Amino acid sequence: MSVTSTQTLFDFAGLPTKAALYLLDQIGQTVGEPTLSCLLRVNHAMYDTFAPYLYRKLEINARNNQKIFYGLNYDIDQEAQWSGGEHSNIIAHASALASHYRKIKLLNLVKTLVITDFEGAEAIAKSIHPEPFDEIAHDEVTRRYTNGVEVKRGLVEAKPMNPLIFLNVENVGLGLSLLSEESIFPVCNFHVHPNPHPVVSVLRIGLNPQHICYDHEASSLFINEQQSYQERFELGLGLLVGNWRFKSCTIHQMDEIPFPCEHGIIRIRVFYTDIPPETEEEDEVQILSRIIADFIDSTYWCCVHPQKDEKTKIEIICPGYQGYEITPEDIVEAGNKRFSGGFRSFSCGKDSLEVCMEAADRRWEKRKTSGWFEDYFSIVAWEEAEPCVCCGMK
Repeated sequence: MSVTSTQTLFDFAGLPTKAALYLLDQIGQTVGEPTLSCLLRVNHAMYDTFAPYLYRKLEINARNNQKIFYGLNYDIDQEAQWSGGEHSNIIAHASALASHYRKIKLLNLVKTLVITDFEGAEAIAKSIHPEPFDEIAHDEVTRRYTNGVEVKRGLVEAKPMNPLIFLNVENVGLGLSLLSEESIFPVCNFHVHPNPHPVVSVLRIGLNPQHICYDHEASSLFINEQQSYQERFELGLGLLVGNWRFKSCTIHQMDEIPFPCEHGIIRIRVFYTDIPPETEEEDEVQILSRIIADFIDSTYWCCVHPQKDEKTKIEIICPGYQGYEITPEDIVEAGNKRFSGGFRSFSCGKDSLEVCMEAADRRWEKRKTSGWFEDYFSIVAWEEAEPCVCCGMK
């Protein structure tokens, strides 16, 4: 039996509503991007049904950014350009306008956005708002990076704006190639306010995800005489994500002690690739205990800072972890040993070692007696860990 263009091989309308929705959902969850693209072109009903599956997660990079943003044209939104003139021009502009609004609608279906490289980030920054990119990002910033002209110091922010696309993005993954781009990490330290790249200026106010992830391997690329590579990487990364009110952060490819946990978000997950010992005698328990103690407590090491309300759930994911027990006592011992051994380098000198150690003992005792270790801390084997909600990787 032949099937005409007006017939379908399967009539979903003849099924009970719940059964039809279940089948359509299974199709959307199972088939790949090429099939979803074909389904969108069947008819309006299929378009409306499967567009959210095709656009729920976008990975934007140098290869595909033109295709993704094809049809988005803020200039076509100017009625004066197409309201008069030849009939054919009016029809063409009306078609382009429909394509423009359709693309805006599709991009606002995106829940997860993976920004693979700098070209992808730049394409997003240039497409997120109708105002010209260089005007949003301020003339000072543009001159600083296009002509190499030194401008006055001070953090130059992008103009306030209301983005028109990616309004429903919940998860953002920052790829290794993006974070390996030298131009988005200006030379910055605690004493100089850096001027961020225009792409950074726009994205920091144009996106506002709930969950983020990034690849820490990029940090090893930024070494200079004034700063450690991790310091520069963390400060530079803060220029990009510091304005986002995210609830959780996943760090991939970690191979050292992370920057101190600020205990300011709901969840932090750290995927380790390798945990090198400091000495030949250091065993796995001592290595992990040292890293954990440093990560949890070192934010207080400069003088006796009041202990924060520590409600961040910390998950350390380790390759080869066999479930060997690491007790709070192991972590406390490692933390105190590291603190006392490096006191002068960690402390600003306001308080004595004795005073600081007493404060550290009180913090650890509070964590042990309050159930913090049971409620907010866990070590998970790499094989058993859930993939990242942003990039889908471990």
